[in-house]
Amino acid sequence: MHSWLIPALRVFSEMQERNRLPHALLVTAAAGLGGTELAVEMARRFLCVGDRSDECTCHSCSMFRVSGHPDMTRISGGQTGTIGIDEIRQGISAMEKTSTNDHGKVLLIPEADRMTEAAANALLKTLEEPPAESLIILTTGNIRNLLPTILSRTMKISVLMPGIKELQEFVRKETGREQDFRVEIFISGHSPLKAVEYAGNGIGDKFRQALELLNGVLSGSSSVPELADYLLAELESRDLICSFFYGILRDAMLLEAGAGSQDLVFLEPYPELASRVSELDPDSVLQGIKRLNDLKMVRSNQFSYIRGLQISAWLELLTGKNRG
Repeated sequence: MHSWLIPALRVFSEMQERNRLPHALLVTAAAGLGGTELAVEMARRFLCVGDRSDECTCHSCSMFRVSGHPDMTRISGGQTGTIGIDEIRQGISAMEKTSTNDHGKVLLIPEADRMTEAAANALLKTLEEPPAESLIILTTGNIRNLLPTILSRTMKISVLMPGIKELQEFVRKETGREQDFRVEIFISGHSPLKAVEYAGNGIGDKFRQALELLNGVLSGSSSVPELADYLLAELESRDLICSFFYGILRDAMLLEAGAGSQDLVFLEPYPELASRVSELDPDSVLQGIKRLNDLKMVRSNQFSYIRGLQISAWLELLTGKNRG
């Protein structure tokens, strides 16, 4: 189990040891932190008839690891991407049946914020009068999309975002590469699993190449159109391009405020570029933030000439480098 999940699992285990488990839990975890993985482990321990350890080989845990447990029902949702009332009713029906080992039943609802209002109301009735010896576990990365009545009838267990040092160690271990993965961590939104993905598919390296091009623009050896074309061709998505811009702006503001290199997102390994970024006009940086908000409004599927002009204009504003 990932190290950042252990504190939340410990909270669950302590309640279980004291026979203080509620009938419903809500695991809150940002995307990419493994909230569903944690919920599944909680379900295993709830159904365990052995010592509940990681290595337990009781009949229940053995079934869980090999083919899934008949006393756990996991709701996946329909083809529309939402969880409808029919899926919830089927899950509730499964919970109401007799367990196979007289040790309870578990209903697992990953990404519970995908429930329709009708589905949430159907679940609410069960939360108010849950079957005996049952546990309902919901997970969410967007707690605001859950009904207040659902929140009030579940106990929240939160997965905290791991620190940068822990994230660096995780990505290095997963990739087998001893390097600085600060770029991947930032553009992933500090999601460990997403950062590993960006390290593996080369997105992080493309960001680093873009930084080299930006250094060239500021030194006069590269042009704004060259960097804009690279961003559109290699980063492709609106979100990734905006992440690049936001990282530069964030570092520029930090440098202006007198921050040290250890606080920078992108520029810490690039002292020459950091020095040039620190000399950017503060008004241009502020205007760049406003332009970035405009760029975010462009639809993600619009990779058009107009969008290319927006990116070029943004870079020209920020760097003071005009086409002519």
